[in-house]
Amino acid sequence: MASQSEEKKRRLPRACDMCKKKKIRCDSDQMPGKRCSNCVTFNLQCTHVEAMNSLGSAKGYVQTLEGRLDKMEEIFKNRVPGFDLDAELREEAEGGSSALQVRRGDQDQDIARLSENVSRTLSIRPDTAFFGMSWCVSYLRCSGGSSSDHSFAVDCISCPPSFSADSNISEGRERPLMNPSFDEENSSGTANLYPMRVNDTVPVYVFPDPDLMQILITLYFTHYNSYLPLLHRPTFEKGLADGEHWSDHLYAGTLLLVCALGARHSNDPRIFSTQLGGSEAGWRYFEQLTSFQTALQDRTSTTLYELQIHCLSVLYLQAVGLWETVATQIGLALRMAQQVGAHVHKNRPPNARDEAWKRAFWVLIFLDVSHACHYGRPVALRYEDFDIGFPLECDDIYWNHPDPARRFRQPADRPSALSFFVCLLKLVNTIAYVKRSIYHTRNPMILMGGQRRPPETEIVLSLDSFLNQWLQSVPEHLRWNPNNQDGLFFNQSAFLHITYHFTRILIHRPYLPAPQSIATCSNAALATLDIVEAQRRRGYIQSMHLVSCVNSTILTMLLILWNGTEDPFRTREIQRVPICMDMLKGLETRLPMAGAFWDVIEELVSRDTSQQSSRRSRQGSRDSAGSSSSQPAFLYPNVRVNPEQQGSSASTPSNYPSRSGHSARASQSHHGRAS
Repeated sequence: MASQSEEKKRRLPRACDMCKKKKIRCDSDQMPGKRCSNCVTFNLQCTHVEAMNSLGSAKGYVQTLEGRLDKMEEIFKNRVPGFDLDAELREEAEGGSSALQVRRGDQDQDIARLSENVSRTLSIRPDTAFFGMSWCVSYLRCSGGSSSDHSFAVDCISCPPSFSADSNISEGRERPLMNPSFDEENSSGTANLYPMRVNDTVPVYVFPDPDLMQILITLYFTHYNSYLPLLHRPTFEKGLADGEHWSDHLYAGTLLLVCALGARHSNDPRIFSTQLGGSEAGWRYFEQLTSFQTALQDRTSTTLYELQIHCLSVLYLQAVGLWETVATQIGLALRMAQQVGAHVHKNRPPNARDEAWKRAFWVLIFLDVSHACHYGRPVALRYEDFDIGFPLECDDIYWNHPDPARRFRQPADRPSALSFFVCLLKLVNTIAYVKRSIYHTRNPMILMGGQRRPPETEIVLSLDSFLNQWLQSVPEHLRWNPNNQDGLFFNQSAFLHITYHFTRILIHRPYLPAPQSIATCSNAALATLDIVEAQRRRGYIQSMHLVSCVNSTILTMLLILWNGTEDPFRTREIQRVPICMDMLKGLETRLPMAGAFWDVIEELVSRDTSQQSSRRSRQGSRDSAGSSSSQPAFLYPNVRVNPEQQGSSASTPSNYPSRSGHSARASQSHHGRAS
């Protein structure tokens, strides 16, 4: 008995120090000299010192393990939002496939096996990614059954690229669904599964001086986060105070991009790489980031910092005029968000983690729709593809409170700065619908027996009605008031209403020169000029979205003026064009695209261009058999106008002529209503 007890004390733990650290299978107890095959392969010493010291007493180790378990659960929830770990573990326990296979025997071996199984269960794996209802394995799971065919199909779908059917299916081993990580029989790690990998070494970043960093962070939250509330300021500043940028390279990347955007509003000589001033402000911080490379690394799940990095990168690329790469990066970020289910509704009480993911996703939606609208691209994510709710209308300072019942509660007497973002997102959803219903490349496909697509006249009238309802729903502190004394709410109101008037023009512009469309576009353009003029007295908002909206508005107004019968230079509208040109001129130093827009408008309003256009317009009127409202074709290349419609009442739907690119069926349905 004494010899058996002594032998039990001398027994080595199952895994050596190296294998335990790497969480791979160790065969030291089966190899000659107690040196495992992994240590032999890598020419390492096979020691068990750390394992022996870490075990200690069984009771103490279990207590330590419980603490590690709680910490890993918290990390798991932060890395994979939307995944119900408790439900997953409960299903495994009910199915008799618990991850903890405890067997009778040596107590030390049982504890070591418990540690390994818990670590493997709580590790972030690819099978924790979000998969929608159309995923084939979801169907197999729902179909149930215990037949061999069903199990074989699931096993086949679960196989990673390096999985050998000949060697494993025939042996009948169970494998986790969609888990390409190594199992107990594979000690080579993920190298075989991902033979081509981008170097994921931690980069060495160069940060601004501490005093400059604080200035740039303040500028970012003042000029960017006030309109697109991507970051929760208390959380971000706490990470900075804790020195997280020295240990987490993803947080460090977020910090650098915040500094790069803040530098767009600074004249400190330290923010420039070469010459002072100009559009390169902040480039020395931005160029350190490799967001595309980060997305290609072998990581098992998207993190919140990664989405924030993509959002901030897009904002900076738009600011410096490199818009060609923006669409690709937005699409990549949206797919990364879908990977972790950031686009689906979470049915649980409000919490900081969910709100942070929600903000990042909705900022991506805004960037996607805005870029698609201004540059004529299709929207990457449709409204039907996500059901996540809007961010809570609660300011950052009210997220945390000692009383849990008062968390995320905005005081009733204090308007929230987030109300602007929610109103803007409702408008963005409308713009996305306009893009899909009016600016489509071809008519949407309608399957047999499906409901017919309504005529565009009905679509336009419905959109006008919805915009009127939206305008009535805007909170009082965000309604347009040029005398609003609150600087933040004044700028938010200007941002919101410029976007609103741009949306009105976007809806009616394809149907020019219909009288109703001319009236709507002219009214929206003049209202935009009023807002820009008020902004000139109090400082412009440096936003590429607003610059594009103003540019599109002015071009549409010039199109209408050139199409008129009187000299454009004698109209009061043309006299107000310099208001917007002053805005573009004032922003071109830090927004190069604003300068390019100014060059185009300056050429269009020059007298030489205007006189040539007026001669062509008047010649078109003389050729129209006396019709004073006939339009030259070069002004409206995408419109096929019915002369009978031009003389009809402006209050009837027949004032919206069908575009030439539409199908015959759509044109017939429209003209049927016109007659």
